[in-house]
Amino acid sequence: MKEQNNSIIKLFIVFLALSAASLTALARDSLEALRNDLNTETTYRTNSDNNLRNLIYGESVVNSNVHNNLQNQISDINRRQHYVGDFYAGGRIFYVDDTGQHGLIAALNDYGALATWHNRVDKTTGTSGDGVYAGEMNTAILVAMQISDYPGGNFAAKFAADYSRREDGDLCFGEYGEICYGDWYLPSKAELSLLYQQKNIVGSFSDGFYWSSNDSGDHTAWSLNFANGSLVSNGKAATCKLRFVRAF
Repeated sequence: MKEQNNSIIKLFIVFLALSAASLTALARDSLEALRNDLNTETTYRTNSDNNLRNLIYGESVVNSNVHNNLQNQISDINRRQHYVGDFYAGGRIFYVDDTGQHGLIAALNDYGALATWHNRVDKTTGTSGDGVYAGEMNTAILVAMQISDYPGGNFAAKFAADYSRREDGDLCFGEYGEICYGDWYLPSKAELSLLYQQKNIVGSFSDGFYWSSNDSGDHTAWSLNFANGSLVSNGKAATCKLRFVRAF
């Protein structure tokens, strides 16, 4: 009987040992599976982070390229070269400075009416500024000094100040999206001389006197004869042709 009990105890011990071994193997398998799951999750997260990082980097590269392209286009516009004879911004270019980016534009046609230089009153206006771009200030001074001489009256500088043309050189109609230029002025003597030199390129001139914006005395102002290019001091009450210019 005692030997039988010993055998049972041994069998029970063997059973416990086998059970413990099975549990250990099961735990080891579970831990290994958990480790694999964690590795898989880590790999997934790493790949996701890398994909997000690559996406952000790619977006940054795209934005940078777009910005650079835009900057290059702006630089190209700023570096745009202009030439005498080009049709541009409402008229024809007749003078370009050394940079090739700035100069003077002439209206495509003479103003539709002859005009006196004064507004029915002779007086000294002091518009002696000459040279390139000087006519713009002269015109402003002339309008300011003469507008009240005869209320409602018209004269050369006022016609220039009221003048406007579209991008294509045609009349402005106030249409939606219309590009219209209203900064025309009566040219100075120097500008008028430059215009005479390019009269065949600009076109639509006729022989006769064209007013400048330069005063030459109480009763006279400078004009230029487009028949021969000579500057003549004409009476301010004389009616002369008008060709307006603008700077760019």
